[in-house]
Amino acid sequence: MLILPGIIAALRIGCSRAWRSIISSEAIFGMIGTSGGLGMYIYVNRAYGNLANVIVGVLLIIVISVIIDKLFSALEKITVRKWGMSYDEK
Repeated sequence: MLILPGIIAALRIGCSRAWRSIISSEAIFGMIGTSGGLGMYIYVNRAYGNLANVIVGVLLIIVISVIIDKLFSALEKITVRKWGMSYDEK
């Protein structure tokens, strides 16, 4: 059971990589489908030169990424303390 903090850290890294892959593939291949997501929203507004909407889309990606990272960080702190390992807060 001492491997649980390592598993949570790996999930944290995996989710961040998956998030980046989803947004970039959606921006590239989102034009094929009829409806797009956040990546397609950024791509279309970039194509039309609407910089304000592009910045809003990028900020939304940042906010979602920070929220997910904070959730994993809190989960990591709980499990590390639970198993009696030291955790340095910086």
